[in-house]
Amino acid sequence: MTAYLIIGASRGLGDALNRRLMTPGDHAWLVSRNSPALNLNDGIERQWIKADLSEAGAADAIAHQ
Repeated sequence: MTAYLIIGASRGLGDALNRRLMTPGDHAWLVSRNSPALNLNDGIERQWIKADLSEAGAADAIAHQ
């Protein structure tokens, strides 16, 4: 099992990593303003952290989750 933290997971490169990087049994924390793909039925556990990293204190809030 490998754990991943993917920033910007709802679009672009972050979305591509969310869909293609991991293998069954892995765990991912997906950080984005908008909901990313969470239920892909691929054996990967995903948790969404809603955050806008352009806001002051957002990175600290993520670190404490």
